[in-house]
Amino acid sequence: MTEDELFAKSERITQRIQRDVEQRRNVLAQAPAAKQKKLETECISVDAASAKYSFNYLGHLDGSLPVLLIKGDVTGSTTLNRTWVRRLAAKYKLGDDPACVLVDGSIEIQGDILDTFRSDWSLLVTGSVGCDYVVSRNGHMEIHGDLRATYGVCGEYNDGCLAVGGKLMTPFIVASDHTMPREAHEESIYLEAGDGMEEIAIGKSKGSGWGWDWNYFDESNSLVSDEVWDEDGTFSTEAFFDVVRRGDNPFVKP
Repeated sequence: MTEDELFAKSERITQRIQRDVEQRRNVLAQAPAAKQKKLETECISVDAASAKYSFNYLGHLDGSLPVLLIKGDVTGSTTLNRTWVRRLAAKYKLGDDPACVLVDGSIEIQGDILDTFRSDWSLLVTGSVGCDYVVSRNGHMEIHGDLRATYGVCGEYNDGCLAVGGKLMTPFIVASDHTMPREAHEESIYLEAGDGMEEIAIGKSKGSGWGWDWNYFDESNSLVSDEVWDEDGTFSTEAFFDVVRRGDNPFVKP
């Protein structure tokens, strides 16, 4: 792939996002507002969860730790983060913050999934996930089904992990020293980049080795918009996806 081909690809992706967002907006305008049904929730131990559910991460936790088990689908307009989990735990009188959140169902929300959890928190889903945007940091996200993120996924730091058992469908993958997919099951662009980085690397083609073995464009910094750099001249993930959400192309013509 040449630099010109990369830019043409980014233009197609930007147009696709705009079509997807417009289609989603029309569907929502014609349908009643989605409301989350009362969730069936209980607090069980890691040992009890391990006996019923097959998630790799459960094997790394103390068996006596509490798991917030959500039975059924999570839907509606909301952001899933640590604040959401704490509010849910308090609402259902589950006591202390659970060490693990397990959804026995799917997640389909108008909003983001933001890993602002502590390093010993995790989000495990038996079904598929649909949302606007995903950030995976020090927590562990494990999804048995597909993951569809309208704007993209971002993974940072080496303590966490984003594992997708099904298909990843997203336009932009931004990763920095994080265990996660580097390619999607639809046209996408992968950047090895993270907050505070002075030099980024844009995936040109997949190498012949293991999953992170990629060939990158030379002078990758010059291929993205000035808007994605902060005042210190370092990459900003938030700024990158602000451009994407706005409907603009974060890449520039070489």
